[in-house]
Amino acid sequence: METKASKKTTEISDLPDVVLEYILSHLSIYSDLSTCRLVSKTWYRCVNSAIAKNRREFKNSIRNCSVEWLDYSTTQGPNISGRYSHSCCLYRNVMYIFGGCTIANTTFNDLWTFDLSERQWIRPLVTGSYPPPKACASLVRYKESLILFGGWTHSSPYPLHQDWKLFNQIHKFDIKTNRWSAVTSKSECPSIAGHYASVINNEMIVFGGLVSEVNMQNSFIPSNDIWVFNFDKNIWRKQSVISAKPSPRYGHSQIVLDDYNLLIFGGCGGPNMLFNDVWLLTFSDFGWCWKEMEVKHSDSSGLPIIGFHPGCKVEDLVVFLNKGQMCKTFESTKESPIIRKAIERIHFSPNATRQANNRLQPQPSKQERKQQLLGCSSKPSIRLNPRLDRQKQLHFLDKMEQRLKELKAFSAITLPTVKKHSQYSKESMSLFVLDISKVLSEGYVQWLPRGLQTKGPQEKILYSLIAGESELIMFGGIQKNKSGLTETNSDSQTCDIVSNTVHVASFKRSII
Repeated sequence: METKASKKTTEISDLPDVVLEYILSHLSIYSDLSTCRLVSKTWYRCVNSAIAKNRREFKNSIRNCSVEWLDYSTTQGPNISGRYSHSCCLYRNVMYIFGGCTIANTTFNDLWTFDLSERQWIRPLVTGSYPPPKACASLVRYKESLILFGGWTHSSPYPLHQDWKLFNQIHKFDIKTNRWSAVTSKSECPSIAGHYASVINNEMIVFGGLVSEVNMQNSFIPSNDIWVFNFDKNIWRKQSVISAKPSPRYGHSQIVLDDYNLLIFGGCGGPNMLFNDVWLLTFSDFGWCWKEMEVKHSDSSGLPIIGFHPGCKVEDLVVFLNKGQMCKTFESTKESPIIRKAIERIHFSPNATRQANNRLQPQPSKQERKQQLLGCSSKPSIRLNPRLDRQKQLHFLDKMEQRLKELKAFSAITLPTVKKHSQYSKESMSLFVLDISKVLSEGYVQWLPRGLQTKGPQEKILYSLIAGESELIMFGGIQKNKSGLTETNSDSQTCDIVSNTVHVASFKRSII
């Protein structure tokens, strides 16, 4: 006869808590773990313990600059187009992407979502008053809405009339209803692009960016003004400060510390003016005040270049990605080819005075950019054939019609995962971590020593970088195309391409 002991089956409830916690730590923190909390008190306790452990492991990996990179991309079915200088915002388990630029500097006004729990791209059916196509705009969350502000685009699709146009409109996207609406403000602020915006309580704080120069048509300069939009009153105000200001800049990073403080990092003031400084903005009823923070570092080679590289806050750390270029002065930034090429996309007036050295001029046409990449003259010797241009436009419309049909047939794309190599490469980007834990108490920030670096994505700029739950999510940007060499086979003549790959950095999981 079989004994009672031999009939007893082993259940998952018999597992030790440490084993159950290890199993649960491999589930998606965005959806599955929340459901597992409802099973029992034991599971509730183990889920909370697994989440806390994941967060500790992730922060330690960031601090040691040793993360595991995964790529999510697809070549089949409809997919988000490659882009840079797009707007990005995270809400719950969804990353929202709006607009951006192609390699030809044409702009988008489409909205895509990336589901972090399913790793899927979805283009939602959106209604309402669409924003115009633009790039370099800010996208922030306020309550149950996304707020889109500023940006730039070309005023005409034709090369002879490609002037810049900056925006100062605010558009609100209702997350629940998928509806765009224009926000009518009772006062105005300047048209701005390349700025940064943060929401604190019921206000949106905007700093820096490119603005139109007074009495100068189609000329733009960096700004160091602060503009504040009050959501309750729908009013803009220019905020005065009681201290010295940071240098005018665009392409910087900005993070919120608490209800009374925010930090800005780096940025660009013009050619050979990539900033590495850190400033603290403190606001209260007694006045708003800027203070430059002391930047400490243990690396004798200098400070990392953080211009055009967005910073991402992970608790009391700020993470930047960089190929590994270091600089001690602004002039040394000329040694970074990809950053130099990005700045050269903006033409500066050759006859400008010192006071107007940062005036921005319209960017070259698509045809001129192609000729510049091939080493040819930027001015065609003959006029373009309008009939040929018309044929190209019709061909483009046919392709767009086919793409719209595909979008109706597919609502989401499941992306395959490709694990990155573990060894370091000269062309890959590295983590640079800034400790901001002493910024309020002692007035300094410190770059942490670089640990054992793992191979990250290929060098790129003008991408987005956000912090998910125990992971970093990077999307888009401009990068060098190693296969795009010209006949001279020179590295200096590689073609730039825009990316539509999602890179995710997380911690390396241990085995019990």
